[in-house]
Amino acid sequence: MKNISIVVNKNWEVEPALNAMASSAIRPSNFPFPTWLNSPKDGNNRMHSPRAVYQLSGATPLQVTVWCLQDLMNPLKSSSSSEEKFRVLPYVLAGDNPDMVFAVGTAAYPDKINSYNGKVMIGSQFFMHNGHPNNPDSNFRSDQFDKLITSNVTADFFTLLSLGWCATSIMNFLPVPNEPGAPEISVNQNYVSVGDLNITDYTEYPTADPAALAAFDVLQSGFITPSLETTHGIIRLSSSAPTIFISAIVNRLTMLSKEATPAQDYIGAFNAGITIANLLFLISQSNNPGF
Repeated sequence: MKNISIVVNKNWEVEPALNAMASSAIRPSNFPFPTWLNSPKDGNNRMHSPRAVYQLSGATPLQVTVWCLQDLMNPLKSSSSSEEKFRVLPYVLAGDNPDMVFAVGTAAYPDKINSYNGKVMIGSQFFMHNGHPNNPDSNFRSDQFDKLITSNVTADFFTLLSLGWCATSIMNFLPVPNEPGAPEISVNQNYVSVGDLNITDYTEYPTADPAALAAFDVLQSGFITPSLETTHGIIRLSSSAPTIFISAIVNRLTMLSKEATPAQDYIGAFNAGITIANLLFLISQSNNPGF
């Protein structure tokens, strides 16, 4: 049996994702209901237990544990604190001993004009930029800042995620209310999630996000970044297991306050949940999932 740990950033992201994963009308027909379900919870919930546990049978049986990162954090700390996230997460993942990790959350697409809102991006490379050095509310430090964290996932795994699988998996996607794009799951092993870390004041994002992208551009890596957010890189550093990111796109670059409304975030995370359920079922039915 393979162990997969799914780490979702915020409580308002994990609940719509699990709603999609648990719905008999939305999830794949042979995808099981969780053996343990501890959701929904109040917005200020804190606990050291997973939101859900799944067991999937098939060619590759799976034990899947779904965590909400915000649940684990000290309630006296900002729920956006990169420092606090990294304090709590490595111990949780060490206890899971996962064979693979999914880093999940909402994200911006780095384009001010064209909208990718409502789409889901899957990749396995990461880049972290310190958006607010010496922030007293989050002072996470890492020697991996402004470096490309290359993929530790096999090409065989990404071969499973075919265009046909993507097309089938979006059948129940919902359109977001603000500047919706066409439904799509876009997959590339070399996609890079750019992380803007140590930001605890949302008003800083209009300047901090372009700065993070500029720092990534300095690398001249040639790789595409379809995801700009805060936490995927933290999750990647918290475990040595193969890690992919699953980003639900909810706003264009610098449009967070205009487009990422609660309804927008809910639907984006719901679409991510549809993607996760279909992906887990795909893995469970494969003789060689690549990890």
